Amino acid sequence: MALVIAGRIVPLNRSDPDAVFQGRVFIDDSGTVEGVTSGTAPAPPGFTNAPTVDVGDSFVLPGLIDRHNHI
Repeated sequence: MALVIAGRIVPLNRSDPDAVFQGRVFIDDSGTVEGVTSGTAPAPPGFTNAPTVDVGDSFVLPGLIDRHNHI
């Protein structure tokens, strides 16, 4: 099931380690991050009806794996 997570995105950008912005992360049916957008930019194709989990001001780190649970 496709999913959208909205919150404070931390892109882990080496050229700008302090980069944080309000946005959304789009995850496809296989669990792959298909896109990251700032603000209310348009969703990638196929995500118009995907449920959205809004975490408010909590941090979202797209692509980060919790090694404690995913060994």
